[in-house]
Amino acid sequence: MIKRGKSEVLRHTFYVDDTVADAGTVTVTVTDEADTQVFTGSAIKTGNEYSFTLPGQATLGRLAIEWNGSLLDDTSAEEVIGSYLFELAELREIFVARDFKKAYSNSLLRDIRDQVTETFESVANLSFVERRKTVRVSVVAGQAFLPVVAVRQVLTVDGESFTGDFTPNGWVDGLTGSSATVTYEHGLDGGVTAEAKGMALELAVHLTGAQAKKTPDNAEQLTDATTGNTYRLSLVGTRGIEVPVPRVDAFLKRIKFDVPGVA
Repeated sequence: MIKRGKSEVLRHTFYVDDTVADAGTVTVTVTDEADTQVFTGSAIKTGNEYSFTLPGQATLGRLAIEWNGSLLDDTSAEEVIGSYLFELAELREIFVARDFKKAYSNSLLRDIRDQVTETFESVANLSFVERRKTVRVSVVAGQAFLPVVAVRQVLTVDGESFTGDFTPNGWVDGLTGSSATVTYEHGLDGGVTAEAKGMALELAVHLTGAQAKKTPDNAEQLTDATTGNTYRLSLVGTRGIEVPVPRVDAFLKRIKFDVPGVA
């Protein structure tokens, strides 16, 4: 995920049968969801990795990246979002505070941040950052519900500009037919709150394993043979727990929205 307006170095490694491969001289072409070219240029090779700097993008949505090499071709994808749940520097500050010595690449930490962003949206049924999505929905009596809340804008329906009504909880009116393809932007107003950022960092720390604790975050009951202390361990997917850090799980459940029209 790339923050809107922020240039980003994107990296790629080619593989053949799970083995790192040389792609030769590589040219990169980036297109947006409208199939409009937003960047083209040469990739720089460093060791087995190719990279290029993507200029800041003003439009939210998915980007398709073609890596065309003289020896190999490949494709990848990125998404432009409105903001990050946290900056990588903030996560690294926690590592320093906890005297965590293991080093992580920016690429890996970005992947973890993306995973936390997706997890937050999946559990809470809303996005904490601005995003653009295109979905196919069923239409009944000219109305449909989008599968999220905090809808900010309905852009197009079946490729045409939308002129009907919608509400932030995902209700859309003024549609025709029995189904429609809807492109919309969604996400909470006001940016990422301090509480949401703190919880996102907690989950990111858990995923990296950078915990300066003698007991795990999900400890509920566990008997220590030496001290006699007892803890209980909550496992993801049991007893309604969806996030492996109880505080984060409770936070997401507290603000969770039930999507209208979905059982």
